[in-house]
Amino acid sequence: MTPTEMETILVEVALHVRQVQTDVKDMGGRLEGVEDRLEGVEDRLEGVEDRLERVEGSLGGLETDVASIAVDVKNLDLRTTRIEEILPTLATREELQKGLAEVTRDLGARIEDSRREARVLFEDVRGDIRMLAEHVARLSGHRGPDR
Repeated sequence: MTPTEMETILVEVALHVRQVQTDVKDMGGRLEGVEDRLEGVEDRLEGVEDRLERVEGSLGGLETDVASIAVDVKNLDLRTTRIEEILPTLATREELQKGLAEVTRDLGARIEDSRREARVLFEDVRGDIRMLAEHVARLSGHRGPDR
């Protein structure tokens, strides 16, 4: 190889080395940008992890709430079943109104009977008072004014 050829090759190698150095610098700049972005992603990831921990904590509370609600629903179901068992034995509105009408009629009849009986007793007492008054009058008339 001739010195000129060697020089040409050396110049080409030097050009390639400069190009590689420029590419490395560019890559270094890009790498810094990527590293900055990666730090931002890591920060956001920490925020997401914090939120995830809070959500997981809330889920524990929700699981407790759901279990409590399930117990409440079961209790309501039992109560409803008991009510459904009792309902057929209860009187309907119509039955209650009919019964009330019967009781009202019966009570009215009893009140009227009591009035008649009270009048009879009143008349008996009145008669007894008359008899006593007449008897007292007779006794007072026999003894005279000096009594």
